[in-house]
Amino acid sequence: MSAEMEVRGTFFQVLKQVFPHISEIVGEDLAKYFRDIDGEAWYDAAPYLAAIKYLRDRISPQVMVLIGNQLVETIREQVRDSDVTSPQELAEKLPELYGNFVRGKGAGDWHVEEFAPGRAIIEETGVTGNVDFSVGVIKSSFEAVGAYNVRVAVIDDRTKGADANRYLAEWMEPDAG
Repeated sequence: MSAEMEVRGTFFQVLKQVFPHISEIVGEDLAKYFRDIDGEAWYDAAPYLAAIKYLRDRISPQVMVLIGNQLVETIREQVRDSDVTSPQELAEKLPELYGNFVRGKGAGDWHVEEFAPGRAIIEETGVTGNVDFSVGVIKSSFEAVGAYNVRVAVIDDRTKGADANRYLAEWMEPDAG
C-alpha cells in the first residue's frame, strides 16, 4: 500500500546531513525512518513532515532555511542533469523539477507566475508549507544556476491565510559575453 504523498529519500538524507544525530534528536518513533535511506527511492512523506515540524518547533524556525539550502546543494547535480543551466531554464522547469522529488495527493506544486531577467515571482503550495524552507530552496536554486546576490522576499504566506506562498526573487546574472 502506497502513501498518499511521497518524497524522494533525498529529503530524509538532507535532514541527516544537517543533523547527523537526528535519530537522537527526534526520538525513536521518527528515528526509524532515517535508517537505510535510498536517495532515489520514494518514501511516505508523513514521517519527513513530522521530523520537519519537530525540528522547526523545538530547535528554531530559521533552521528551515538551512534545510532548504542543503536540499538544493544535495540535488544540484540532478538539476544540472535536467539541462537546467540558467535562471530562465530554472523558471521554465520548476514544476517538473518539483515533481521529480514530491508526488501524490496533497503534494502541491511550484511554478513561476512572472519572469524577467533578474526577477521572478514564484508561487508554491509545496509539501512543507514553510516559507523559510522555501526561501532557502529558492535562493540556493538560483545560485546553483549561476545567479548571485540572490534575494528572496515573502509576498504571501499560507500560514497567514493566503491560498499559496508567493515569493519575489531577485538576482544578478553573470554577463553573457
